[in-house]
Amino acid sequence: MAPNASNMTLQSVGSYDLIEKIAEGGMGSIYKGRHRESGQIVAIKIMPPHMANNPVLLQRFRQEFTAASKLEHPNVVRALDFGTHGETPYLVMEFVDGESLGARLEREGRLPVQEAIRLIVQVAQGLHRAHKLGMIHRDVKPDNVLITRDGVAKLADLGLVKDSDTDLNLTKTGRGLGTPHFMAPEQFRNAKNADVRCDVYSLGATLYMLVTGELPFRSNGPLDAWMKKVNNELTPPRKLFPEIPERTEWAILRAMSADPEKRPSSCREFVEDLTGHSTRKVPHTDSSAPLQDLWYLVYRDEEGVQHTVKGTTAAIRRSL
Repeated sequence: MAPNASNMTLQSVGSYDLIEKIAEGGMGSIYKGRHRESGQIVAIKIMPPHMANNPVLLQRFRQEFTAASKLEHPNVVRALDFGTHGETPYLVMEFVDGESLGARLEREGRLPVQEAIRLIVQVAQGLHRAHKLGMIHRDVKPDNVLITRDGVAKLADLGLVKDSDTDLNLTKTGRGLGTPHFMAPEQFRNAKNADVRCDVYSLGATLYMLVTGELPFRSNGPLDAWMKKVNNELTPPRKLFPEIPERTEWAILRAMSADPEKRPSSCREFVEDLTGHSTRKVPHTDSSAPLQDLWYLVYRDEEGVQHTVKGTTAAIRRSL
């Protein structure tokens, strides 16, 4: 399929022929393309000229390639190439034959809880790998999760990623980057200091929308959304749909706590909250033994110091 001349003037960039426009992103248009020699089908993000003239946006575009090229994980969209065509920068990525999670929600509405958890666990695994490499995504949301035809979730759009290995001052102190409905309240105030718990919050907010079909903190604008987040004015999922399991609701509400200290400290811990099973690889002496239910107990001692204890339901009950 030849590109529509009314939609674009470019027919090719570098070694790639453009086939068709498939999406419009915050940092440019995305096209389906083909490598001229190998025939490989790819996705190509092309930065528009008015953005390419902005040094900060151009550096952020380059950083998306740098970050994504470091990440080799089945649940993260791979970056393949970066270049310029004349003065037009372009980023070549793995082509995902499927749709975004946002598009699926728009078409089908809320997902069955187990399907939502299956997908969010995959996203959490890719995000956990990014965190291990010192990267913070800062814009986890349904539109930035692609689902293949085989049902594999892939985290995309690393344009706002914060990489601890690079000292690039691309985010001004006091400025919030990301999408308001899915962003942690402290990220509103200062995206420069966003950390793992900010991404965990966004994971929880994404799962909230998957199981309810509703935007978390529906509001009239970013400021209204921020005030609701700070005050924890979130309608519990089970109030909307009582059939949602208590554990699922608890995991979502813990991840979306206004206080970062009350959230899971990692994506791995969030997955354990959701599933009740440890994600650590440990040798099994008896493969027939049932998996034990795991919970986290958060409490304050007599001096007001907060503690978090992990254990089975029976063990936590014994300790009370």
